[in-house]
Parts: sequence; structure tokens; C-alpha cells
Amino acid sequence: MALLAGEYHLSIRQLQRLLHDVLHLEIGLGTVSQAQAPLSEALAVVVEETPVAVRQAPVVHVDETGHRQGRLRQWLWVAVSATQSVFRIDAHRNQAAAQALVGKDFGGIGGSARYSAYGWVEPAHRQLCWAHLLRDFQRMAERRGRAGEIGAELLAYGQGLFVIWHRWQDGLRSQEQFRQFMSLLRQLVELTLTEGAHCGHPATEHTCQNLLELQEALWTFVATPGVDPTNNAAERALRGPVIRRKLSFGTQSTRGNRLIERLSTVVATCRQQGRAVLAYLREAIEAFLFGRSAPPLVPVPDS
Repeated sequence: MALLAGEYHLSIRQLQRLLHDVLHLEIGLGTVSQAQAPLSEALAVVVEETPVAVRQAPVVHVDETGHRQGRLRQWLWVAVSATQSVFRIDAHRNQAAAQALVGKDFGGIGGSARYSAYGWVEPAHRQLCWAHLLRDFQRMAERRGRAGEIGAELLAYGQGLFVIWHRWQDGLRSQEQFRQFMSLLRQLVELTLTEGAHCGHPATEHTCQNLLELQEALWTFVATPGVDPTNNAAERALRGPVIRRKLSFGTQSTRGNRLIERLSTVVATCRQQGRAVLAYLREAIEAFLFGRSAPPLVPVPDS
């Protein structure tokens, strides 16, 4: 039931129907919900170390999406490193919530959108998502006059960035060619942003001024290994929970929130590490029931 709810996004009612149709079990909705409580307890210990490991990672991608607990609007946050993911539900979508996820003293590189909640991270330690920026530039390009022309120029530069990025990733461009192109592109982008910051269109000016303040965060991926120009890792991690939210309409209690956090963390981390989710859940539950230590989610360093 945990696997079907956490990985395959079945609601409690769908689980009830599946158990009836496949296993001929008559189980009430409350029983299905209560059966998830021991799992949440079993996973509580094994996910404790995951936030710490993610906060210490050299590169972390962060994102958030809406969540509902009954009628309360909340937010599901995710932080993704190379080998672990951690999910956290918060009542707020602000700087304090972001800091609660990755830590106030986060010292790695944070990949994110241009949202102000991440503004406490220094630009030199951020990588703004160019996929989000392309959408910003597209909106600018649809405006009239010089503001639209500036948007079209920035859009073309962003599209060119991805062409060269993928060619370099595919081994069709050398490291030196890649860096030379990005150096030239950076100059062109910053010149265009400077002009856009005084183009006479308030929305375009605001966006360009903001990007000039964050310009270091546009190019971190060029010189820092392991950093991508997009925030796709975090966005992919949220797709499953978003589907589950649309099917089940969120949670009804704090207990449900904790289950979502823990189960999502385990499922995503197991997938990243190439581990079988069902086998891991079984081991964790057996360890909990028989008083043993569950298998760790965070890899244990070789001695």
C-alpha cells in the first residue's frame, strides 16, 4: 500500500478498490489510512540524516509547489543533491521555509528559480534556472516596442546557450570552446539587460534590473563542475507529488503531511541510488517491527 500510494500516486479510495478487485479484501477507508501510520514511524528514523546530507552537498537544487492540508494552503518543498532528495511541507512559501529546508548556513551551490525566497543565498552560490528565464524572455518578447525587441534578443541568447551546452555535453565542443562562447554570450546578455533596465517598460525594466543584480548567478554552471543551467532535477522530483496531490486533494492531518514527507524522501532517494523501493520499504518496516536498525538512506563512507 505504501508503494502504491508513494510511487504510483493512488489515493486511499483507489487503494481500497484495488485491494478489493485484486486481493478480494474488504478494507475500510479508515483502516487503509491507519495502516500507513506504522510505515511513517518506521521511516521517521531513516530520513533523519537525509536533510543533513543534502545540506552538506556541493550542489543542491531546490523548488516548491502547492499543497493542501484539508482547507489549509501549504507548500511542499524539495531539495535534491546528486544522491539524495528531501521533502518538507511548510505553511509558508518564504525565505524562512527555504532556510528550514537547506539550512541558514548552506555553503554549496543552490540551483533554483528567480524566486525571492532564495535571495538570502549569495549570487556567487546560486545558479538561476535558464529554462525559467526563457519563459521570462518570451513574455518580454511579446511586448511592443523596444521592450519586445530586447526580450527577443535575450530569448535568442538563451536558446543559443542551450545549443552550445548540449553540444558540449555531447562531446561536440571542447571545454575551451564552451567557455569562450559563454564568455561572449555573457557580455551580450549583460549589455542587453543594461539596455532593458532603461527601456521605458516598467515590467521589462524590473526584470532586467533584477537579473543584473543576480548576474553572477546566471553563469555559475560555466566554471563549476556538476552545476546545470536548469533546475530540472528539483522540478522532476516534484512531478510525482503534484500528480498525487491532484488525485488525492492533499492530506487531512499533520500525520498525513509527515507520511508524505518521509515516503517521498525515501522513494526519490531510492530511485536516485538505483535501489528497489519495495525492497527498501519492506526492510525498513521489518526493522521497525523487530527493533532493528533500518538500512540507511545516506550512503555510509568507506572506512
